[in-house]
Amino acid sequence: MICGLMHTLDHKNVCKQPIQSGECKAYFPRYGYNTKTKRCQPSVFGGCDKNQNNFYTKGGCERVCVHEK
Repeated sequence: MICGLMHTLDHKNVCKQPIQSGECKAYFPRYGYNTKTKRCQPSVFGGCDKNQNNFYTKGGCERVCVHEK
């Protein structure tokens, strides 16, 4: 139970992080959660210095960050 709770809290923190491209100049299409629109949106990852709000797929982003009420 505690492990599951910690996992949930981690997800909330991931989704609150800003969408970042990082310092490098590569072009990797990704998705990030936008706290203002409350949606996952396309983003670009440059290859280094990422945070955890960086998902390979829109579905992966939505599973973690979008919660239907």
